[in-house]
Amino acid sequence: MAETSEAGPSARRRGWAPRLLIAAGLLIAEYLLISLLFDARRLTEQAGGHRIVGYVGDLAVVAMVGAFATLAFRGPSLRADLAAMGEAPPLARSLVPGVLHGVAYGVFLWLTRHNFEAAGAAATPASLALWALVGLGVATTLLLAAVPPSAMRALIPRVAPALAVGLLAGALVFGFGRASEQLWAPLGRGTLATVVWLLEGISSHVLHDMTAMLVGYPGFVVEVAHVCSGFEGIGLITAFLGGYMMIYRRDLRFPHALIVLPLGIVCVWVSNVIRIAALVMIGHRVSPAIALGGFHSKAGWLFFCIVALGFIALTREWRWLSRDQSAAPAGPRHNPTLPYLLPLLVLIAFALITGLWIGDFDTLYPVRIVATVIALWLLRKHYRELGWGLRWEAIAIGVGVFVFWALMVPPERGSPAPAALGEMGVAMAGVWLVFRALGSTLVIPLVEELAFRGYLLRRLQSADFMNVPPERFGAASLVISSLAFGFLHTHWVAGALAGAAYAFAQRRHGKIADAVVAHAVTNGLITLDVLILGAWGLW
Repeated sequence: MAETSEAGPSARRRGWAPRLLIAAGLLIAEYLLISLLFDARRLTEQAGGHRIVGYVGDLAVVAMVGAFATLAFRGPSLRADLAAMGEAPPLARSLVPGVLHGVAYGVFLWLTRHNFEAAGAAATPASLALWALVGLGVATTLLLAAVPPSAMRALIPRVAPALAVGLLAGALVFGFGRASEQLWAPLGRGTLATVVWLLEGISSHVLHDMTAMLVGYPGFVVEVAHVCSGFEGIGLITAFLGGYMMIYRRDLRFPHALIVLPLGIVCVWVSNVIRIAALVMIGHRVSPAIALGGFHSKAGWLFFCIVALGFIALTREWRWLSRDQSAAPAGPRHNPTLPYLLPLLVLIAFALITGLWIGDFDTLYPVRIVATVIALWLLRKHYRELGWGLRWEAIAIGVGVFVFWALMVPPERGSPAPAALGEMGVAMAGVWLVFRALGSTLVIPLVEELAFRGYLLRRLQSADFMNVPPERFGAASLVISSLAFGFLHTHWVAGALAGAAYAFAQRRHGKIADAVVAHAVTNGLITLDVLILGAWGLW
């Protein structure tokens, strides 16, 4: 009996995951199709009944944020919620609502084309209201296909409080987002005035125009655009720290922990002022290309990461904010995630830091590789049990991913090497190429596979990820970890599919090293394609 009861919930959880993932994937695909085919801006810019389109868009934003907020609140109880829904019915029972969903979506596409493609000439309040109602029917039929009414009746009482709070959070976030648009003028002027004050404390001859929002020195003047005023950073840090406190609310001491929100807002705004002042100084005294290139695009994210991670560390280590700290044992604590995540964090950190001082060409690439190799070397004892060896399945998957990548992202072969590489001189260019080839082929595969297949894929299965066999993963953990891996790459769809392939390379023999080998084979072939056939776009 014990064996049956233990297997039952497990089987039920596995039964619901594919249905929910299919529904979520279908919803995303249908949304992207509508977004790519039609443009609603011409309608939303008109008055009268055409405002219905804007209302639908506003409600979609509230619903999306509310869904994420609900998941954050119910995250710790998600497995219990799925088990309470009972056994998932066969997919065949979803046929009728599935067909209704397909019909509703087809009608929705036709109505969208009718209302949007004629530049608003065919759109009337009545036709747009019908369009909105059919859109609601599309969402309803998809929900019924994924979760039958019987299971929904068991689920709703459990999630209703969290859903209400989530929708309220969505409405508040939407309202704050709209209200923040009004902050641009006063916050922008305050940011510019503070930058001018800071620069005048360093040197003289500072030029500024508060009306045109300009600041700089003779020969180098920049405009403080609305995206540089600081309100985006304030929104990001508020959402980041707010989400962190919701997820880890059991580990934090309230209301004390709420102090991190105003402190984070102040710190991220101050860091933005420092960033703009530093950009002006670099452009004036060092190089306009560096200031407007790497520094402009990387410094904001670097400062944001420093502030965000700094406040997370503060909540973990300060007894006044953390519940766990008072009971923490004295002395050093073993952190099992460190060997899997630290190399990637070092790689990203040095990419941001070196990115401040480069233009269009990454001349400082060897620096990040050296720093990452040092981190790997210091943690080398943890990597002896990854199952090292060359297995033909891993090699074959690596070759297959290379072929697939070349088809998905066809490179332009025969192109000349970047001009900046030739300007480095023969010796330095040779050194750079060696580091680029070795980094891409050996270092990057190891670092990324440790983080995404060694840690994240297993962490999504259990908080005690070290006791999860590398070959054990379900559909949800595979999809989420592969998407996270894909978002790390420019071509995220190809990256996500490549990540899924490396996960199956690991699954074959239960060895993380097989994912590393498959990844290294792919990157090695890409390196040969670049160096021999001139496919520089792949780098």
